[in-house]
Amino acid sequence: MRIHSLTVEQALTSLNSSAGGLSASEAARRLAEFGPNHLEEVEREHLLLRLAREFTHFFAIILWIGAALAFFAEHFDPGQGMARLGVAIIGVIIINGVFSFWQEYKAERAVAALRHLLPQKATALRAGEIVEILASDLVPGDLLLLEEGDFVPADCRLIAVFGLRVNLSTAGGRALGGGGGGPRDRHPVAGHGHAADGQAQRAGAPPACS
Repeated sequence: MRIHSLTVEQALTSLNSSAGGLSASEAARRLAEFGPNHLEEVEREHLLLRLAREFTHFFAIILWIGAALAFFAEHFDPGQGMARLGVAIIGVIIINGVFSFWQEYKAERAVAALRHLLPQKATALRAGEIVEILASDLVPGDLLLLEEGDFVPADCRLIAVFGLRVNLSTAGGRALGGGGGGPRDRHPVAGHGHAADGQAQRAGAPPACS
């Protein structure tokens, strides 16, 4: 379901929420059902073990065998260029292993950086009252109140905005997203219609449904 393509009423209904937000009891029930709103930290192996795994997976083993056969053939029939082939295969194994390890390491660091960007607290509307809660206590159906400079604590569907600009550098490398102008926008979700966690609000104070 693409929630940003729904009307505000349809979006709230799809999440079993309302314009006044969730009640405290319903929020507690959903927190128990869906768990806390945070990026889970997975225990990682030591870097050296992960690097070694890049040279011992199935396809790497096949290449190692190919390199060994090339050197074996060179030993029994010198001068056929098999030694150079063996060296080339080993070079491919090393380059591919180091590149794969580096890509995985960079992705891991990016997730760690995003985790630090997420705010510790959030302002939500629950049972018609504005309350400040831990960002980890947010649940599907919560209504968030975001102000200029706030980091978005969860993936949201915008309900109403005023002069909204979003810093998208954490998601796509762009410094600024589109901006709404003038009075309160009546259709704030006509474009992308959502804000991802970790993004920063540049202007405006939109209520958002998580």
